[in-house]
Amino acid sequence: MNDPILYKLFLYWKSKRDENGFASKASIDPVEIPDLLPYLTIIESYDNHERFRYRLVGTVVAQGIDPTGQFLDEALPDTPYRRHKQSLLKEAIGRAEGLLTEYRYSNGPSSIRRLLLPLMGRNRNVRYLITGQISQNNSDESLSAWQANPAGIEKVMHGDPAELFRQ
Repeated sequence: MNDPILYKLFLYWKSKRDENGFASKASIDPVEIPDLLPYLTIIESYDNHERFRYRLVGTVVAQGIDPTGQFLDEALPDTPYRRHKQSLLKEAIGRAEGLLTEYRYSNGPSSIRRLLLPLMGRNRNVRYLITGQISQNNSDESLSAWQANPAGIEKVMHGDPAELFRQ
């Protein structure tokens, strides 16, 4: 897996982890990673990880729609794509090592690589995710996945970032 943007985010997150292996939201400083900001989101978990609110959405991720401040279920209708995104967020927030994925889509971007990394809140519970996202677009398709809301979703890669970046 060779993606310099996502790998840089992974190394930055690793550098922010404490002696227990967790990074906190407070340890993330945008001034330290200005070149990554367009590709990032910060997402806050609510209701025992059943709802997710977008706190920060980078310009590359937003691609024509900006869900900043919205819950996922407010930003997207109940479709296979929203359920797919919610499933990824729920899985990633429960994985201390984070999650690295790539999926192909039937419309919108041809594929999206995501790095989803947990962050602790003030009470030392994992409550946030910082994510990096890289889209590969079809030459004739300019819609974001948010806009296209694809029903066809195919897994290409899904697993532990440390393992997948080593390959």
